[in-house]
Amino acid sequence: MHTILVEVSKAILEKVKEGKKLSVEEIMLLYLDMMYRKIDELDKRLTTRIDETNKRIDETNKRIDSIHLELSKKVDEVNKRIDSIHLELSRKIDETNKRINRLYELLTKS
Repeated sequence: MHTILVEVSKAILEKVKEGKKLSVEEIMLLYLDMMYRKIDELDKRLTTRIDETNKRIDETNKRIDSIHLELSKKVDEVNKRIDSIHLELSRKIDETNKRINRLYELLTKS
């Protein structure tokens, strides 16, 4: 369609160069060609912007994935520390309970 429009437009422009009067149809074809070129230009610009936006989205997603991985590692480390502290506190509580039980036994024997 576009190549036909270009050829017709060239023929019409030759007619203008010769100083001939244009018909309404010829004027409409020139206008159609102009609109087609404008739409094609806008399409290219939009495609470029969409590609740039998609690239930025991909980069942002990579950053999010990286931060997620880093945070997951930190959460795992904190969980390990919590587990370690829990074990240590449980051991100390058990030791304290044993000492209390021994003291209670000593006190009740007397």
